[in-house]
Amino acid sequence: MASTQAARVYRPRQAQQTIVHQVVKEYLPELIEQAEQGSYSLLEFVEGELQAMLRCGDPAHGFTHLKCSRCGHDRFLPFSCKARNVCSLCSGCRMNETVAHLVDQVIPEVPLRHWALTFPPPLRYLLAYDSDLCTEILNIFVRTVFAWQRRLAKRELGLASVRHAHPGAITAIHRVGSALNLNLHLHSAMLDGVFVQSDPAEQPVFRALRGPEKGDILGLAWDICLQTKQHLQKVGKYFDGDPDADELAQDSPLLAACYAASMQQTVAVGPRAGQGVLRMGAYVENTDRESAETEQTLGHGYNLHAGYRVSGKDRKGRERILHYLLRPPIATDRLSRSPDGRVIYWLRKPWANGTSSFKFEPLDFVAKLLPLVPPPRVNQIRYHGVFGAHSKLRSQIAPAPVESKAKRGQLELAVSSGSKTNGTNSSGRARPDRMLWADLAARTFEIDVLECVRCGHRPIQVVSVIKAPSLDQLAAVCAASSQQSPVRWPRRSRAPPMGQMQFSFVRWAA
Repeated sequence: MASTQAARVYRPRQAQQTIVHQVVKEYLPELIEQAEQGSYSLLEFVEGELQAMLRCGDPAHGFTHLKCSRCGHDRFLPFSCKARNVCSLCSGCRMNETVAHLVDQVIPEVPLRHWALTFPPPLRYLLAYDSDLCTEILNIFVRTVFAWQRRLAKRELGLASVRHAHPGAITAIHRVGSALNLNLHLHSAMLDGVFVQSDPAEQPVFRALRGPEKGDILGLAWDICLQTKQHLQKVGKYFDGDPDADELAQDSPLLAACYAASMQQTVAVGPRAGQGVLRMGAYVENTDRESAETEQTLGHGYNLHAGYRVSGKDRKGRERILHYLLRPPIATDRLSRSPDGRVIYWLRKPWANGTSSFKFEPLDFVAKLLPLVPPPRVNQIRYHGVFGAHSKLRSQIAPAPVESKAKRGQLELAVSSGSKTNGTNSSGRARPDRMLWADLAARTFEIDVLECVRCGHRPIQVVSVIKAPSLDQLAAVCAASSQQSPVRWPRRSRAPPMGQMQFSFVRWAA
């Protein structure tokens, strides 16, 4: 019996159709104009990130031309913007590519535990702009947990020295909270154990450790608090420091005001500046909330969590943890616009007080995006211990490289120019270059992008890479995108995606 479900085919990115793109395109010039009228200006890296996002998926800024050698069907793939935080499409592409690299070539089949650390609000403001200070505090967090793991390994495994125990961690720096507020915190995938190597000539062996108990978590959070306080006092950036020493306020008063408004969940610009962001939902009185928050903040606001663990054989579990660590900051599927043009951001689940969504004025929504842009030339993913770039054990514990199931030849179909093909280095191991666009799409979405959507012939061929298209070339792109390709049927039926038919109906609060 013929299937009634259409085949899964690749559709080019529609960045210009997203709400974030539309609002930024319409209101970013107004925000810049208001800043200039007040003798302020946006920092170059912040404005550059937003301007780059507006070019994402726009054929006017370049595209790759592909053609089917059998039927002559043309396909045009616009370049991506490479924005690190604001563009969810490019962030999602980078997330899938990084997860594939880590699972295939970095992390062995050993248990992982997810650790998360949040900071008190005053420290979030300092860490969000001061990248050097953020690095030092991140190192304090990792060193503290590593020291606990080494002591535990020496006691439980009977090691002669803590130096024979080698932990490992991959940490991602997150800047955004659930309400699109500035909330810098850390998510780390750490080995739930250590690699033991008493002699450099021996092969390291992984030994699992018991999970942290509540007392361990509270003790580690307190140690991180004390060490952070000492470091802040040492560098002269403690909470009671001189307000005139605020580097962000000196470099960009407008950005500093947006940072503060984002943390306090208040409106940054417009007639309602200084007032709270509008919340929607049914109010729920929760008398236990205050006591629960007090119980979780025994470390003076340093909340440490380490409850989720996956086994060494659970490959999907490792990918799930890494996807959570590297996820885009903005969930575009939870964005919508009200009839009056305001931007609504829905929470994944309602808060204890009943808040289910936040409503932003379009101009203030653009201002809320400014703090989400990290400082330039700062890595948002850090590797420590056996995963560090200079670790002697990294090459010994890394899994064997996984070859692609289908050889793509020299076809470089990256959405942006300059992508390299995978190869091997002098040692024979797979070179950790960026994945081919075709391989990434096949792995992530189970779609063969090299197959012609009209006749099914593969592979399609690259005709040219256009970086500065002419008007005639842009007209050809518009004509090709307006044509409807005939629908092909799959050889076998596929089950619908999980959760596809789940709808939630929320009553709007006044």
